Amino acid sequence: MAFQLADNLQMISYCKEETGNRVDLYLNDKTDKKASIIKRGTHASYSSCGICGSELVMDAGASIRKIEEKARFNDTQIFQCQEMVEKMQTVFKTTGGTHAAGIFDVQGGLLSLSEDVGRYNALDKAIGKVLLSKNADCASIIVLTSRISYEMVLKAGRLGVEILAAPSAVTSLAVELALAINLTLIGFLRNGSGNIYSVPERIAFFKLDYSL
Repeated sequence: MAFQLADNLQMISYCKEETGNRVDLYLNDKTDKKASIIKRGTHASYSSCGICGSELVMDAGASIRKIEEKARFNDTQIFQCQEMVEKMQTVFKTTGGTHAAGIFDVQGGLLSLSEDVGRYNALDKAIGKVLLSKNADCASIIVLTSRISYEMVLKAGRLGVEILAAPSAVTSLAVELALAINLTLIGFLRNGSGNIYSVPERIAFFKLDYSL
């Protein structure tokens, strides 16, 4: 699937060019080149918060395998993950200007954590660490410090985690996609409460509001 690339990666090289930065990825001979082909269409592409249209949610939902409900999680576990992310934000404590993303296993053990001035970059870096350490199959929970957008859900869905949570708001497209791929989406996770927007069945004894 989308994240088999880590096993097929042979080398990464960085090249600074006059037109910008470039990173080249070299795959080994075992790579399934047919599986690596990305279907290209004629529709326009969007980035960051510029995405609009439920048809894009349908396209993305169809391209990602629905996430299985393998485990149940309780409120204490989720809040402990959030607390760990907050405590480990060393750059934020110094600057007050970074976002963070933490990825945890089903027991709440930390697999990776990254900070960045950009919320998308923070999540990408955390996912990259999980892939390079070959722990993608263990990833179950992602906790962010930022607002949850459509792209955040897309990244979490491709990794295959069951829960994506954050202390801030979620967008309507994020909720639509989370429902389509069977991801448990939690927003406003703060002060011992929060909102579950999709697949609440994964949460046992969770002291949150069920808001669709």
